[in-house]
Amino acid sequence: MAIHRAAFLSVLCLTIPAIAESRTRLLAEIAGEPACLGPCVHTAHGSTLLEKLMVASDELAPAGETPEQAACRREALLDKVQSSPLCFSPNSTPEQMARIVGMYDMLPPGLVMGTSDRFRTATTVWSGNSAQGASSRAARATLRYSFPPDGIAWGGEASPNDLNAAITARFGAGNVDRGRELIRQALAGWRRVAGLTYNEVNDSGSAFSTSGSAPATVGDIRIGSIPQDGVFGVLAYNFFPTGGGDMTLDTNDFSGSSFWSSSNNYRFLRNVAAHEHGHGLGYFHVVPCNDTKLMEPSASSAFDVQQIDEIRGSQRNYGDRFAGNNSAATATDFGNLTTPIVKSIVHRNLSTNGTAGVGGTGTDWFKFTLSSAQNVVVNVTPTGGSYTEGQQSSGCSGTTSTVVASQAGNLNVELRDAAGTTVVRTADAAGAAGVAETITFNSMPAGTYTVRVADAGPNANQTLQLYDLTVRVGTSKAPPQAIAGINKRIPFGQACYFMGNVNTKVNETGATLNNASYDWDLNGDGLFEVLDNPQPNRSYPANGPVSVTLRVTDSNGMSATDTILVTVYGATSSVAAVSPNSASPGGAIPVTITGVNLRSITSASQVSVSGSGVTVSGTPSVTFDGTTITGLSFVIAPAAPQSARNLTLTNADGAGQSVTLNNAFTVANIAPSNNECSAPIHWGSAGGELPFSNLGATTSPQQSFPNSGCPSSGPVNNDVWYTWTAPLTGSVSVTTDSVAAAPSFNSRVAVYLTASCPSGTTSLRGCDDFGFPFSIAVNQGQTLLFQVGSVVAGQTGSANVILSVAPFEGACCDSAGFCTIELLSACTGSSIYQGTGTTCQTHPCPDVEGTCCDAGGSCTFVFREDCGQGAAWTPGGACSPNPCAQPTGACCAAGGSCLVTEQSECAGTWMMALSCSPSPCPDAMGACCVGTTCTVGSPASCATASGQYQGDASACGQVGNPTTCCPANFNGQSGVTVQDIFDFLTAYFSADPSADVNQSEDVTVQDIFDFLALYFGGC
Repeated sequence: MAIHRAAFLSVLCLTIPAIAESRTRLLAEIAGEPACLGPCVHTAHGSTLLEKLMVASDELAPAGETPEQAACRREALLDKVQSSPLCFSPNSTPEQMARIVGMYDMLPPGLVMGTSDRFRTATTVWSGNSAQGASSRAARATLRYSFPPDGIAWGGEASPNDLNAAITARFGAGNVDRGRELIRQALAGWRRVAGLTYNEVNDSGSAFSTSGSAPATVGDIRIGSIPQDGVFGVLAYNFFPTGGGDMTLDTNDFSGSSFWSSSNNYRFLRNVAAHEHGHGLGYFHVVPCNDTKLMEPSASSAFDVQQIDEIRGSQRNYGDRFAGNNSAATATDFGNLTTPIVKSIVHRNLSTNGTAGVGGTGTDWFKFTLSSAQNVVVNVTPTGGSYTEGQQSSGCSGTTSTVVASQAGNLNVELRDAAGTTVVRTADAAGAAGVAETITFNSMPAGTYTVRVADAGPNANQTLQLYDLTVRVGTSKAPPQAIAGINKRIPFGQACYFMGNVNTKVNETGATLNNASYDWDLNGDGLFEVLDNPQPNRSYPANGPVSVTLRVTDSNGMSATDTILVTVYGATSSVAAVSPNSASPGGAIPVTITGVNLRSITSASQVSVSGSGVTVSGTPSVTFDGTTITGLSFVIAPAAPQSARNLTLTNADGAGQSVTLNNAFTVANIAPSNNECSAPIHWGSAGGELPFSNLGATTSPQQSFPNSGCPSSGPVNNDVWYTWTAPLTGSVSVTTDSVAAAPSFNSRVAVYLTASCPSGTTSLRGCDDFGFPFSIAVNQGQTLLFQVGSVVAGQTGSANVILSVAPFEGACCDSAGFCTIELLSACTGSSIYQGTGTTCQTHPCPDVEGTCCDAGGSCTFVFREDCGQGAAWTPGGACSPNPCAQPTGACCAAGGSCLVTEQSECAGTWMMALSCSPSPCPDAMGACCVGTTCTVGSPASCATASGQYQGDASACGQVGNPTTCCPANFNGQSGVTVQDIFDFLTAYFSADPSADVNQSEDVTVQDIFDFLALYFGGC
């Protein structure tokens, strides 16, 4: 970077003869009406920023410059404008133009221009971890970044870096992280859309370098600032990957009208930083300058960070945010979409990298699981639309064309099995490039499935195809995309800022977010302790990594999380105290260690006590703030020397630091505070494991057990005293676990029904040795006194007295004579408690008579035991009137119709307990006439035979004497005879309804004619 201006220009002049024609054309544009440099608007004086730049260059020209040298200088400056990563404000002054000229003379000219008809990228970009390689590989990259300290020469100039001072001036001392987090969020925007991971590292403060390979002591991407040209003008510049990728912001623009404009979460600063890092990722300026692309030469606040052109460019080089999922084995796993709730998946602006994508990057794989059958729709919709774009040649000029981003490739989608080998479903209808493809699978069985999205081509002058992926499960909604930021570092004790609402987006159309959508787990304990706050801050008192998780819940109630790693550094460890700070030989005593910055104590081996005879056991549990350690015990040998000991913690802060507290713990024969019965320790009223320690205890005089009924022999040696209050009336089982203690010892316990020192054995309720439990009866609220010690004198330790509390139960008889086992307190009202320990098997309850209703609704007045199985018995009452519910059943009418009713209401055939669905009733039957032939059947069978059904329950009459199907046989006797005429006329003249043979509902003369016609027609 230390290139002399004259020498630099002479190098540029060497290239001019080879490109004289193009340079002549560009100079002609300068002399005419060229496009502006950056803002794409004219100044108040009518000249463009490019013209102002040339004027400033002329004013700085050395005296005596020849016309040829002037032309060379102007052409060299224009060449640098074309390839410069500098970014400009729309409001540059002539002085700022002069500054731009001076800065240009310090920039490397050898930049390779991309020529493809889309986003503009260098041929060398980042690859893998901190490495560089060929572009267009859609390969995930992990970058280290750092903020250099103030004071070092920065940006290739003599000016010292002052970024931290600029942030402090804005947000105050101790709040540097707030300004840094705004810049981190600019990088997080690239993480949101591409396969980029950022890890903040320490910056050693080494000299600024344009080497493409950064040492391990600094980040690949370093971010600083220096004063450049006042407010506006040059906002910042950034080197491409081959030049190190580092960023230099203009300190002068840290003002309220520029970078510190708080509008839209400091969008102007974030857009500038995101733009600059775009150069650091390998992207050139693009035109036209119409506020639609982040990588336009001049800064804009019309949008928020990356737009479609930058999304496509970043994914061409680094893949989408799921980059690496180009096989079934590496499929992005969306997990179970039915547990714990049913949810869908919507991810926007993913991409394939062409039919011949390097390493299979033209294909994406996804995986999901269903625990139950679901209706599922998988949809892949090409996105990107159409826009005009081209590479900058100068200012806002350049050759542009229309990019049809939604038709760069032809996407196919398949639903496959879990292994990805068997195709389960393909798109319902295959479409051309730019057309969505959908798979519909109703009642999709439970199981695990993969989705394959592939570019079938062809890819003409474009390659990368953006698309939205939807896996819709039933009518469920999809969660949002949560972005907490990027992995970061923070000094202990300083405010650490988080900004969850800057890059987080909803995925579901119509979903919204508000301040209540953001919850945080800032200490890594799995609990979201900060609620309804998109931008919280907190300080961390101890070194070490902290997993910080953001949970975002949209207006549909769907949630997503994102976790970043915050590395805390700079704290110094110290030990303040150990409690208890003394103990007697021959036992294990639980201890609590307090201090500062102790989070990295994860093993008992990191804690040691000086001298012999004391070891440390257990598993340490450290509070999040690193101030308290529990879970450890000091194990003191019986022969341990009695002396003061030092406590040492090794690797207390995770960086090899050891800290010691001198005289922290003393081994001595020290009697505990509850050594005598006059000063017992209260255990409370809970059951379970109640701790005791008789280390250092003496043997009390209260040892009178003869004739007490206690089986223990000998005294309770080295005894200590505790009280306990019974929480209920019942039985208490007492035992100890001293045989499992470390070290093990034989314990002995006695229990007294008193709260004060016992006198003889009057209040003694039980005693026994370790491992042999005994039980005593207690009433709620009674206080018991426990004497706990050792079987063998001098053999002491720490263990637990274990109390198992059970309430009294017995038989409870209610007013109906029913017996249940209840607590005494639960046997209330008219019920009678039969005594603790009584059972219902002995039939303690008196017999009671009552009504017994059987299934048929009959009632008898009997003892409960005499009421048959399946019958309902009710104490007391009477059977008159009958209180029993009457059963219902199916009632079948003559025509086959069915009605559910009681038997008394049925006029047909009644069947108890049956329903009408399905109907138990037989089909209706009646006479069917086919000519004069009569049969009995159903209406359906009659219709099948093309007969005439004569009505339900109608009959055919005697065989050989048809009446039903031969109306002429009026009297139904001996077939059709003359007597039928006389019998008809008799009925006619007496107006008998049977004479209405034509069914006119009236007996008329016409019936005579109709009957005679039937008679003479015969049967």
